[in-house]
Amino acid sequence: MQLKDYYTILELTPSCSIEEIKQAYRRLAKKYHPDVNKSPNAHQKFIEISEAYEVLLHETTANVHQEQQEQYDYEAFIREVIPPWIRYLL
Repeated sequence: MQLKDYYTILELTPSCSIEEIKQAYRRLAKKYHPDVNKSPNAHQKFIEISEAYEVLLHETTANVHQEQQEQYDYEAFIREVIPPWIRYLL
């Protein structure tokens, strides 16, 4: 499955936040949980929702961590390259 399919399963857009992913998962998990929903395809739908949640949450948190790491690397670079007296003037 592609990531776009996971967004469709959770009824989300690709620009959604981590909190929106969690909210969509909770809402759909309550709706399709096999103990609550007695339809024949509820179990399969619940599995798809759980898989989509795990993949999207992992992908989104990995992107956030990568952005934080890039920001940290830039700040470390500035500290190493620019002398302290010039940083004071900035």
